[in-house]
Amino acid sequence: MLKKTAILIALSLFFVVEVNAQNWSTHCGNNERNGISELPGPKNINTPLWTIGNATPTGLGMNIYSFGDLFVTSRVDFSPYNAIIECRNLMTGALVWTSPNLGAASILFAIGFNEDAVYAHDYHSNLIYALHASDGSVKWVSDFESYTFGPMDGVIFTCNRDIIINGGVGSNESTLCLNKETGEIRWANLNWFAVTPNETKAAHGDRLYMITGAITQPIKLVAVDMETGENLYYSESLPGDGDQEGPIAVSPDGTIYFRRDGGNLFAIADNGSGFDILWTRTPINMGPFFMNYGIDPKGNLLLMDNGKIYRLNKSDGSPMDSSLVNTFNSGRITVDSDSVVYVNNTEGDYYALTYDLQTTLWSTLTMNGNYYAGPSISKEGIMVMCGAGNSIKAYKYNGTHAPVADFEASRYHIYTGQSVAFHDKSSFSPSSWNWEFTGGNPPNSTDMHPMGIYYDEPGSYPVKLIATNESGTDTVTKMCYIEVELYEGVEPHTPLVNTRISPNPVREFAVLSSDEASEISIFNSIGKVVYQDNKLNRERRIDFSDFSPGIYIVRFSGEGFTRSEKLVVGN
Repeated sequence: MLKKTAILIALSLFFVVEVNAQNWSTHCGNNERNGISELPGPKNINTPLWTIGNATPTGLGMNIYSFGDLFVTSRVDFSPYNAIIECRNLMTGALVWTSPNLGAASILFAIGFNEDAVYAHDYHSNLIYALHASDGSVKWVSDFESYTFGPMDGVIFTCNRDIIINGGVGSNESTLCLNKETGEIRWANLNWFAVTPNETKAAHGDRLYMITGAITQPIKLVAVDMETGENLYYSESLPGDGDQEGPIAVSPDGTIYFRRDGGNLFAIADNGSGFDILWTRTPINMGPFFMNYGIDPKGNLLLMDNGKIYRLNKSDGSPMDSSLVNTFNSGRITVDSDSVVYVNNTEGDYYALTYDLQTTLWSTLTMNGNYYAGPSISKEGIMVMCGAGNSIKAYKYNGTHAPVADFEASRYHIYTGQSVAFHDKSSFSPSSWNWEFTGGNPPNSTDMHPMGIYYDEPGSYPVKLIATNESGTDTVTKMCYIEVELYEGVEPHTPLVNTRISPNPVREFAVLSSDEASEISIFNSIGKVVYQDNKLNRERRIDFSDFSPGIYIVRFSGEGFTRSEKLVVGN
């Protein structure tokens, strides 16, 4: 049921699914597609951080996706039509890898980047690829087709970072959730989505929002459970044209924004069991190919209409400001943590505008063909820009700033009794750290890079980091971050590291040794940890005289390896 209401409903119904922190991981920066960055962007472009003049030539500038110290972008040749992905160092621009040769006709567009993989869609074969971020090699490839247009589509991440994408042309399974490790289908949703060059999916908390329908079917908004793919509820039919060529976005407070083709702009709230219309507005002359909405730090809406950027009041949709620049008929909008509005107009220009849109802080007219390369802000406030040709430039925020907290883990899926190391990756040089490891042992740390955090119970656990410097404090919590599986057996040996138990079987003392320094965990026959030594040693002598007779599993865990051996304790 879709109801008209004049009351802004503040939603705190849903848990936080994914925090991008300083990473530009998908289309418009996040699941919500709202162009919000937690970082400050460059306030001037007097001197580039770096310039590359020998990148693979491209006919148009493409999306920039970043994670940590790396970024990826596609390079496209239109005659003949093919594309590859380049991965470069964010700090220097140095080439790290190019995507593998998938055939002369391959048209590989990057569609997402996080700790698990670089995600890509081949516009020729319509297959989805996951590439290892370290070297670009193929982690997995889908065995089904996906109706995706790489320059305009990006993955959506579930709580545990599985990905949501479009299904195949003509398939009843029009939206799919894929396992991040294997590419296997976790669930399929059967809603048709409207034919569009834009992204018609956005997410907030555990809800996926889609504009569904077709030329011969009513166009509606639907809420889908991201963990199961179940349809939760639909709006009423939304008046407009038979197709849908405009984007969708969600504000941090949960308000859903989109404009129906040939119809009004909608602001809609999810009340937990249905949708409420907050307000509607008739655009002046909004083109079909603007690529996203922006949300300012106060929750107001930014959009392109009649060649200008407008700020609309989140409460009633009334205009608050409009830009003096009037060349914004198409492009993307990004808003940094200092409320600066960054825009590309697809005609070679990038702009930085003040909060009230009245002053241009800077503009550049040197990136002809920057059509899909919207302003993305990455670690340390770095913005990478590119257009047609073989040039890529980066500009950086220069100034002191509170940290933007971020971190990575040495691994994300472990077995009970194994440990994880965490590495601070925050921007702006924190001087102190406060970590919380729910389910971990120890549960807290003040180290910069905590090591040896053990997880003894199966489950999915969040990790929280509070980073501080003299300018302030920032907190990031990554939900569903560490997945712990019950350990039930012996995995294949790691061939590069030898481990030994002597004697075996044992009655009293045995020497456990490995070629490389390792931690030791010993499990009984039901998978319970009965002995643990967290120190890294190559050899230790253990007294087994108090162990009950039976079969045990000894797990050796060191830097870059894990190996298990069977141990028999005799009478």
